[in-house]
Amino acid sequence: MIRTIQKIYNALFYSDKDLWVFIRRTTGYFPVTMHHYEIAFSHRSSTAEYSSSNERLELLGDSVINTIFSDHLYKKYPTKDEGFLTSLRSKMVNRNNLNKVGQRMQLDRFLVKKANGRLNRDDLYGNTLEAFVGAVYLDLGYEKTKLFLLNRMLKQYFNLDELEIEVDFKSEVFIYFQKKGQRIEFREEEIKKVNNRNYYVIDLYIDDEKVSTGEGFSKKVAEQIASRKAMEARVI
Repeated sequence: MIRTIQKIYNALFYSDKDLWVFIRRTTGYFPVTMHHYEIAFSHRSSTAEYSSSNERLELLGDSVINTIFSDHLYKKYPTKDEGFLTSLRSKMVNRNNLNKVGQRMQLDRFLVKKANGRLNRDDLYGNTLEAFVGAVYLDLGYEKTKLFLLNRMLKQYFNLDELEIEVDFKSEVFIYFQKKGQRIEFREEEIKKVNNRNYYVIDLYIDDEKVSTGEGFSKKVAEQIASRKAMEARVI
């Protein structure tokens, strides 16, 4: 009952309507304790009190993101080993990627307002994103934060297919079959023209037996996809 009253009060009387609307639209939930979000968007340059800046929330949000994404990848790829899961998670949550997500979410329009326009470092986007997730966790709890991260943030701002390709499946395939004394070869099957660009179709052969095919706008991508398909088909 108290939380419901607080939600209604915030919706009707909270002074920063733009921030309230942003949280509601971004998370899909009505915020309860706005103070958490105020801290999330308060860079230490805007306050003399260290405890009132968002750095503690960054630490919390970083842990929450890693836990939820790790759990998601563990269930999504039940046959993958620890190295693959670690590599893919690292690509999802590295500073460069989180900065891009923070920029796309336009978090700076709230942070700059709090910090009097003195911010220009790119990593502030990623830091603020982590602090925001920390605030969501404190305000809404683990399950709602999980739904926000997976059903909204992950779907809108992350492309797992592209990140998977960055994992070096080709090297894994080579290492595996070289240990078994088998010969691995990529053969260019076809080059198409798609939107005036070369589009490669490449087959993966093990001891002259075709085991998979990959396609892409570069040979590297096509080879990686063929390698991934071979692993998914449990050739390895």
